[in-house]
Amino acid sequence: EAITQALAEQRDPAARQDAEARRRAVVAQSQQRFEFMLYRMLLARRAIDYDDFLALTQPHSLPLAPRQALSLPETVARRAAFQDIRPRDVSLFDGVRYTPGWVGCAMSYKFLAQQALHHGLPQIEIMEDDVELPPDFITRKARVDRYLAEREGQWDVFVGLMALVHPETRVLQIDRIDGELFVTIDRMISMVHNTYSRQAMEWLAQWDPHNQDAEVNTI
Repeated sequence: EAITQALAEQRDPAARQDAEARRRAVVAQSQQRFEFMLYRMLLARRAIDYDDFLALTQPHSLPLAPRQALSLPETVARRAAFQDIRPRDVSLFDGVRYTPGWVGCAMSYKFLAQQALHHGLPQIEIMEDDVELPPDFITRKARVDRYLAEREGQWDVFVGLMALVHPETRVLQIDRIDGELFVTIDRMISMVHNTYSRQAMEWLAQWDPHNQDAEVNTI
């Protein structure tokens, strides 16, 4: 069937031109992914540093979706499990590889933040592929999106999961809206599933990958 279609396209000049454009687009997209994964491997092997990686991949960057899932293609079972629950409008991002792993994770956030700023996104939602989404996730997420949109410029990060609450955390405001309880606090921990404002993206983009002291510079 594919051969028959290709032969038919060759007989019609307009169809032949359209088919050629489609082929060029597919080849270009494939080449971009190949180059990204090649430079990703070179960074993991420390043949290049993060600045080199950014310079090599930035010219080939594709438009960035505002909802991203951070995942490693090498963790096959984990990615497959996430694919079963991944919301349709969430794009998979092949996370940056590095040793120690927390540095690679931080580089992934830095890269996504830089890409989001490059494409002019006002905010970006990033979930990691071990996230657990409740059955009513779509409904509740719509409430969260409305809440954040109505308060544009008044928040930095919306945190989907707080893994730890510092004892000096201050509660600044509490809102009960649409059956949801929104608590505004002055600090946060955990990046399992968050939404980052432009200000937060600028902070993430400035993270220093050369300082790998986990006591002072975890992202």
